[in-house]
Amino acid sequence: MAWKLAEEWESLDEAMHRFLRAVDQVADDYRGKTAIVVAHGTVMRTFLIFAGWATLEELPEGAVDNTGYIVVETDGERWKIVDAVGVRRMRGIMPLSDALHDVGADGHASASSTSSEESAVVSSSGGSR
Repeated sequence: MAWKLAEEWESLDEAMHRFLRAVDQVADDYRGKTAIVVAHGTVMRTFLIFAGWATLEELPEGAVDNTGYIVVETDGERWKIVDAVGVRRMRGIMPLSDALHDVGADGHASASSTSSEESAVVSSSGGSR
């Protein structure tokens, strides 16, 4: 996801790391509280892909509605995707309840054991681990 439409624009990877740094700061500033972070659909889509909730092919352009949102929780170390409302994955994909993923140091999600929790997990350290 390092491809850029134009040299002066940030890549999806760069946008994702900028987003994670900002969300980490919000989580630190509002620890133990509920907060809302607003982002463009492309950033939301990239976050879901980065977290292993779906692949790029499963979330094509326009997959996130204008009023779509993602519910996440954090323990200060990792982000858990609890729900994705107004987000359309392509059919033939495993249900969210079967998609529990960890993001490794290489930035690739690897499936861990199937869980009844509806979640995917991503590192919150401004990068993946």
